[in-house]
Amino acid sequence: MRKCSIDTWLIIQSLIFLFLALSFIVPNGNTSCIGDICTLSIGNWHMHDALWHISLAKLGFTSWPLQNPFMAGETLHGYNFLLDFILFGLTKLGISPFFSFFKLLPIVAGLLYVCSVVKFVSSRTTNRLKANLLAFFLYFGSSFSYLATLYAGQTFYYSSLRGFPVVSSIQPTTMFLNLQFAFSLSIILWIIMLMGRQAYKRRALVLGILFFILFGFKFYGGVVALALVVGMQLIESLKKRITLSKILELVAIGTGSVAGILIFYGLSTSSSFPFTFSPLALTHLLIDDPLLFYNHSLTLARYYLYENNSGFSPRLWVIEGVSILLFLLINFGPRILSFFYVVKESIAKNLSDEYKIFSLIIVLTAIIPILFVQDGGWYNTMQFLYYGVWLSGILMAEMLFNILQSKNRWKYIFVGAIVLLTIPNNIEQLRYLKSEKNVISSDELRALSVLKDAPPGVVHIFNSEHKDALVPAIAEKPTYYLDTDQLMVTHAPYQERLAFMQKYSGGSITTVPADYYFIYKKEWGTEDAIRALSSPTQYELIYDSQNIAIYHKL
Repeated sequence: MRKCSIDTWLIIQSLIFLFLALSFIVPNGNTSCIGDICTLSIGNWHMHDALWHISLAKLGFTSWPLQNPFMAGETLHGYNFLLDFILFGLTKLGISPFFSFFKLLPIVAGLLYVCSVVKFVSSRTTNRLKANLLAFFLYFGSSFSYLATLYAGQTFYYSSLRGFPVVSSIQPTTMFLNLQFAFSLSIILWIIMLMGRQAYKRRALVLGILFFILFGFKFYGGVVALALVVGMQLIESLKKRITLSKILELVAIGTGSVAGILIFYGLSTSSSFPFTFSPLALTHLLIDDPLLFYNHSLTLARYYLYENNSGFSPRLWVIEGVSILLFLLINFGPRILSFFYVVKESIAKNLSDEYKIFSLIIVLTAIIPILFVQDGGWYNTMQFLYYGVWLSGILMAEMLFNILQSKNRWKYIFVGAIVLLTIPNNIEQLRYLKSEKNVISSDELRALSVLKDAPPGVVHIFNSEHKDALVPAIAEKPTYYLDTDQLMVTHAPYQERLAFMQKYSGGSITTVPADYYFIYKKEWGTEDAIRALSSPTQYELIYDSQNIAIYHKL
């Protein structure tokens, strides 16, 4: 048969994917200037993570171990900093980390993913129909999160992000919610392709390097890819004699993975297992959250049954089963039907070894967030599922291709329905082209500019609930304490400072050991803070406007 080429439909799919994915990020990070002062426009959904990465790129690499810009004087623990190192390296070439994060790297990641998908589908099939089905789900595979918006408000609005990040997964066209995830998908595709080829001399070295880079971008992706490779190697070793080249490959993969974990994560300050057994903590939200499938009766019944039933309760099992089913539906979307394909082919003993491993990994990535929560960001076990729902698209494409090859009279209607059910979230995502941006005002930028030009020092932002990392990202100065959630994720020893921050008030702001005090005047308690900092012999007012005041400790 003629080798699969990049046909018209594959080109069209690739271009549509790029448009959808980049619409999520290209309009963001824009600036508009008035004189020498510019306002910075950043998408609301992206501001928190973007400013964290930019802060780390600007301040974290001043020494080794890396410094935590959100907690001055503390080192960074257990964090995959490869993306931030790339941003840091680009700053040395004179490229702004804002431009890199919001423009350059997303475009690179998007083009890399398109090239990887085209290469992947071409390596797996010579049939253009199958190639396009596979590309469709790798590009546009989506969830049923729009069922939640229809249930809660009879609308599709905001369906592409409904439930994210707590109970719903990143989908391919929303990959730029997490740039590391976007890069990791391409790496995993290349790992799968390499494992499907005949062994050659340098394959072990290439695999080792890819796993090193993968763990640098995403721990969860590294674990999933490692499980895929080990599973495929185990099955192959049961059928064939283990060769020296296979052993060398496993050694290289193991070495690359361990090196990646040690270099990019190091040894956490916590020696405990990072995951806690907490069954159904996430799935309970499906009927508890008013933005999802809230059901007051089922929620009350579940609480009542847990408190008053010590034995087996069929009703409780049904309620929990409904929550789990909704959890799977909101994440897998139409791809959940691939489960029936796997069962059918397994019974008929037609399921390939590779798809057996894929299926097992998908099941495991779904079980982990159902049963476990993570220390720090408790819902981060969801990040395993990101890869499971993505892999399920490969099985779904195989299932639909087999249906189209059958003599079933309803096959075109069925496949068409699946495609239509996949599209809504992708279309809804276009709203980001015109959505309101989170604008950093000229006043705020003027204040940050003054702070940036001031001598080095630690900044205290009043109050502690302010989470946006504008000071470290733009003024390029570390903060005394900022964003408890991020500090938890990075395993910072934040407890003592948090306790201190919770006790002090505006009048005792001078007890915070900082060099600069950044005050948003409209926040509660600022009058007492400004009064306490009004001593001209101890503090200098270096910026003052209607909204912001900055004091420097003399």
